[in-house]
Amino acid sequence: MRILASVIASAAFFVAGSAQASTVLYNTGVDDTGTVLVGHVLDTHWTLTGGASSPALVYPAPTYTGATNGSFPIGYWVPDDSASRWVTPTINAADSFDPSQNGTYLYTQYFDLSSTTGASFFGKFAADNTVLSITLNGKAIANNIGGDSFYSLFGDGNSGDFKIGQNVLTFDVLNFAQNGGNPSGLDVKFTSASFTSAVPEPSTWAMMILGFFAVGFMAYRRNNKMAFRAV
Repeated sequence: MRILASVIASAAFFVAGSAQASTVLYNTGVDDTGTVLVGHVLDTHWTLTGGASSPALVYPAPTYTGATNGSFPIGYWVPDDSASRWVTPTINAADSFDPSQNGTYLYTQYFDLSSTTGASFFGKFAADNTVLSITLNGKAIANNIGGDSFYSLFGDGNSGDFKIGQNVLTFDVLNFAQNGGNPSGLDVKFTSASFTSAVPEPSTWAMMILGFFAVGFMAYRRNNKMAFRAV
């Protein structure tokens, strides 16, 4: 009975301690808690890893929450809200780019997975001027889907597109050439994301090992007692 109790206890440790390891995908323009950033500040979750025809940018570059509701370019763009804000190549969203040739801006977010089982995400985005493609780990999950300053849907429900370790999600934003009044930006909202795996934490493994030792020790004591009585 004691051995059975130890086995049950070890199983309980395994079930209770199996942590749902997860990751987070961040909307544009939010802090680590998902709260929208205030003012014109750095967005640490998204970077620019591509290039543009504007020579002032040095890549890889940070992104900024440079837009303000009620001022240019908000009005042409969908407004910021309590879920996300626009991110832009510079701290001033109204900065004009690409006066003579189209510019390409690759907005990138990195996230880690301990398992790809059931991995998926879905959301919506808006861009200025348009999104040529959305890629996950180098694979296009959408091509030429627009989003020109209004929301379009995107997502990936194929767990095979994800990988254990670092994953890379990229929005390829095209800014049309225009001399003056030509900003560029991206707004992304994730409406759902599923990244879980029942992987025991280190503390759980330790408790399981202790449980197995306890089971073995109790079995050893029982065998010794039986041998002593036989004598």
